[in-house]
Order: sequence, then C-alpha cells, then structure tokens
Amino acid sequence: MNTHVSKYKIKSKSNIKIVHLSDIHFHKTFNLKKFNLILSEIKKVSPDYTCITGDLLDDAKVLDNDEEVKNIIKFLNELSSISKVIVTLGNHERKKIDTEEKYQYIINTLKKANIILLDNENYVDNNICFIGFNPTNGYYNKKHPEYNLIVELLNKHQFKKEKYNILLIHSPEKILSKIYDGVNFLKDVDLILSGHTHGGMMPHFIKGHFGLISPEKRPFPIHIRGHLKRNNTNLIISYGVTRLSHTSGVFRLFNDLYKMNIEYIEINIEN
Repeated sequence: MNTHVSKYKIKSKSNIKIVHLSDIHFHKTFNLKKFNLILSEIKKVSPDYTCITGDLLDDAKVLDNDEEVKNIIKFLNELSSISKVIVTLGNHERKKIDTEEKYQYIINTLKKANIILLDNENYVDNNICFIGFNPTNGYYNKKHPEYNLIVELLNKHQFKKEKYNILLIHSPEKILSKIYDGVNFLKDVDLILSGHTHGGMMPHFIKGHFGLISPEKRPFPIHIRGHLKRNNTNLIISYGVTRLSHTSGVFRLFNDLYKMNIEYIEINIEN
C-alpha cells in the first residue's frame, strides 16, 4: 500500500498550492490505513487548498451505516485541519439512488464535516474562485450530454478575469472534445481539476496522456490522464486514489498493484 505524488507547476496570475484527490471510493471494507497515508503525504506539502473531485464514496448506500459516516467525516475533518477542503461529487455518489431527496441526504451528511461542498455553486476566497459542477446521471450516460449545463453554471457565476478560476468536475471526457475543437466556453477557466478516468488503468511510470481503457470500456483512449493545456486553460486529470473500486467485482483484488495517487499543484505568478 503506497502513494504516488504527481507534481505539476503552472505559471499564472496567483501564488497557490493545491492538493488534488479524486476517486477515493470509500466503502464499508475500505482500509482506513489508506486515509492515514493520504493525510501524512498532504501534511508534508501543507497546501492552501485540498480539492476532491468526485467519487469520494463508492456508492450512496455506504452512508446508511453510522460507523461509515463517522469514518468518512473523521477523515474529512482531519483533512480540513491541514487546509481548506473543497469537494464536488461524481457519478458513484448517485449510484443506487432513485430520488433527488436521497442525493440531498448525501450532500447534507458530508456537510457535517468542516468542508466546502459545491453543488453547482462557487466559492470565492481572496482572488481564487472555485466552481463545483455536479451533473445528474444523465450527463454521464448520454452520448451527447447537454454542454449548456456547464455553460449555464459558468455564466451564472460570471467569472472575473482578475480572479484565478478553478472548475472542479468529476469527468473530463465530455468537455475534452469541446476544448480540443476550439470551443471557447471555458476560456475564462484557468484550471480544470477532474478524475473519473482512473488514469486509463496505466501505471505511473509510463509517460503520456493515453490509457489502456476508459471508464466507458473504450480501448486505448487518448487525453485521459495527467496535465493537458489548451489555450489558457490547464486541465489536470487525476489517476485516482483507488483504481479499481469495490463495485468492480473481483477485479478490485488487483487494486493494490497500483499506487494511490495524489496531485500536488504549485501555481506561481508569471514573471
């Protein structure tokens, strides 16, 4: 059980340090020692913010158990003692949910911790603006998702050019094609943090942005991991803390072959 810290340096208009986590996939048989390892690594770099971009939970039912609620809240509170914690959710938090009320229960439960959970909201701290996009299941399932959902969210919060704008979105795959086609609805976003792809199941020592397989079972996907840039927008796609989730069946037994990934992002003012 090991961790791997991916380090990125970005030149921009702010001086901030961010730790990025994604795809923790907490569940009832989750090894709590992993939380201690994550906390130990994050303490070493003492970031200004820790961002979690979805699939914190393996599925919604884990919060039906008081002991599991206690464990995840304890971890989030310990994380918040190191830095401010900004959280948005992913598709796994919506698993086994059939009503919006149940989804709201998840949000309200997680908000018991000392975190900032953004449910299609923004959070402004000094000259930094975080925007958390939590789409419905339809966004992940439709072949042609409604990109206007993101556009509406961004327009609603009216990014200011003088701020450093960070979009937290669990899955990058539905917006990547738009970015690379030159569509500029993200032109005011300085940094996008996302996960979901599990690094295309590639080990860290193999360089590049390609993968073996996508979450949609597409073989040899491109633009699926690491640091990508288009125009003025930086995109960092996390490999994830957990590569093979509990819901992946027997394949989860191979999860320990992969290291838990933590992204450390240092943003410095351009000279």
